[in-house]
Amino acid sequence: MQPTHERRIVMATMATGLSMGQQVHEEQLFVALSRELPDGWGLTGRRIGSLRSPFEDARRMPLRAVGHLPLPAQRLVGRIAYGPSDLVHRMDLRIPPGPKAEVLTVHDLGSMRFPDEGVLPVRARQSVHHAQLIVTVSEFSAEEIERAFGVARPVVIPNGVDPRLHDYPAATDAELAALGTGPRFVLHLGGATERKNLAGLAGAWALLAAERPDLHLVLCGPSDLRRTALFEGLPRCRMPGHVDVGTRVGLMRRAAVVVVPSVYEGFGLPAIEAMALGTPVVAVRRGALPEVCGEHASLVEPDPGAIAEGLAAALDDPGNTASITRARAHAAQFTWERAARAHLALYRAVLDE
Repeated sequence: MQPTHERRIVMATMATGLSMGQQVHEEQLFVALSRELPDGWGLTGRRIGSLRSPFEDARRMPLRAVGHLPLPAQRLVGRIAYGPSDLVHRMDLRIPPGPKAEVLTVHDLGSMRFPDEGVLPVRARQSVHHAQLIVTVSEFSAEEIERAFGVARPVVIPNGVDPRLHDYPAATDAELAALGTGPRFVLHLGGATERKNLAGLAGAWALLAAERPDLHLVLCGPSDLRRTALFEGLPRCRMPGHVDVGTRVGLMRRAAVVVVPSVYEGFGLPAIEAMALGTPVVAVRRGALPEVCGEHASLVEPDPGAIAEGLAAALDDPGNTASITRARAHAAQFTWERAARAHLALYRAVLDE
């Protein structure tokens, strides 16, 4: 039966100022969904923030107190926060559940495994069970969520690669010099929490830098005392902070290798983006990285010796055209259009129940 009114979908996200992996997912999926929506459907974004949130577009609330409320009361808060809707797609467990039909995205459960990844809301389990469907970005995360919460296995819809990445040029020698690095460098992109295994990368760099005096290491990500403490005393390390997308892509294009040393990732977007741009990847054989990278990255153990060995092997084989071509083809399968269509199919399934 055809709906007699516009189907109103609300995508609810946590307001934040940094665009990291989860925020890239939210931004790109919203854009792709907006393009794919059929006639008679509407999509609205709602950003939820704490009472101290500096973002004017955020709907502010005492999130911690809301998280302690019984689930029916949380749903009432959600009704007020999200406005009229037929379905809420909630992108973060820390914000209140939708009042009626709901799809919930959970990227991973890092906060259950690492003390510096925050904590789950008090009633997270009940909140997860409230959703009609749970979505995640990898089979690895689906298994974790199923086991942790005792729910049906989540639907896996992988991230995509933003096609606009190909519009940005490689960084010039002058731009590299302005960042304090030479033309030959290893690149790391991301945060500095425990699961990112920067200690393993620092140990690997101490081994590698001594043997390769022309090589630099560039670490891009929000300023963090852990990163600074680990790398400031090592040779030829540059930490430019959180960079804009043009700088990030320019560095990925010029890097000799992109390294992803994490011991836990729900997906690992820098790895697939680097492949799409034709840059070799060295990644740790943990979490979702083997699943996402397949045979198209050098997969290593997380200790310094193994990371250093993997980087050395990749640096010594820079011109493997066939391997780069296969990696590009692999990355081309990850599109936001495909992700949007898969989400629309889920929305239809929930609303037509």
